[in-house]
Amino acid sequence: MVSLPGIPSQFQLNQHSKNLESNRPHYLVFLIDKKSLYLHHTSNKNGSIHLTFPDKRGYIHGYECIDGGVIVSFSNGTVAVISLGKKKRNFYALLSVLLF
Repeated sequence: MVSLPGIPSQFQLNQHSKNLESNRPHYLVFLIDKKSLYLHHTSNKNGSIHLTFPDKRGYIHGYECIDGGVIVSFSNGTVAVISLGKKKRNFYALLSVLLF
């Protein structure tokens, strides 16, 4: 069972194509209250990540899981590309968030 930090309105499974490294994590990505994303690591609950964004971005208009990350669009017109890292010492790192 997953305990979420708010009310989820959507979810997607972040899967990876076969040509990527097999040691990348799989996440269930939940949209919470249209303001944050909760990335639930499917095999390690301690590897889950709750991503919040500044209010100036507005609400999350949409998101799409891609190989190795998530693309998020906001109501103010900005887009974030979130890259998920490789395993290091029993957890997965959030590599970077790029804003456009």
